[in-house]
Amino acid sequence: MFKWFAKLFVKNKTTEETNLHIEELENELLKKTNLIEALEQCKVMLEDKVEIRDESIREFKAHINELIPTGTIALELIKDGVSEFKWVSKELSVVKSFKIKELMQDDGTEYLKLNMIILNAIQTIRDYFGKPITVTSGYRSEAYNKAVRGSSKSQHILGNAIDFKVKDVSPTVVNDFIKDNWQQLGVTGLEVGKSWTHIDCRNSNTLVVFK
Repeated sequence: MFKWFAKLFVKNKTTEETNLHIEELENELLKKTNLIEALEQCKVMLEDKVEIRDESIREFKAHINELIPTGTIALELIKDGVSEFKWVSKELSVVKSFKIKELMQDDGTEYLKLNMIILNAIQTIRDYFGKPITVTSGYRSEAYNKAVRGSSKSQHILGNAIDFKVKDVSPTVVNDFIKDNWQQLGVTGLEVGKSWTHIDCRNSNTLVVFK
């Protein structure tokens, strides 16, 4: 399956070059739980090396969509450092106040990866303020993160970050609450914009604040 996919992307190359690219792709694909995610990653990986054939991408996506249970997406939840993978409905409430569809990035990828630490943190923030929260950015595929010019080391890629707005509450007020309670929340990364707040659970023993 992996070698079949890789061959779709390579043309006008020597046999030696083609085999090299296929081996690289196969190794990359084997790291991915979700094939759609692998597709996006490999497209980024190849775009500077070989010519990408759009019809091949469409063909592969169509093939994968036939394998995905109707009405579901691939969800990868990280709990205590361990990933749990399953097919779920977009209507599923992964924590009390947030459905899967509210946490997904609108990039056409039917895949969501999030850390339960950050999900529980945003639920606690929702409970404290008693106001609706709009998630503006959650998990990002590497391809999407590159498209929006995110950092190559972004915690969003790892599923460890969420950007959000609390209705009728200033980001400054949200910032103060998080700073006072970062240890209880499990938040170790914080950035506050004019209308939004970024939190993440990066590997740190202190709260890293970005300005």
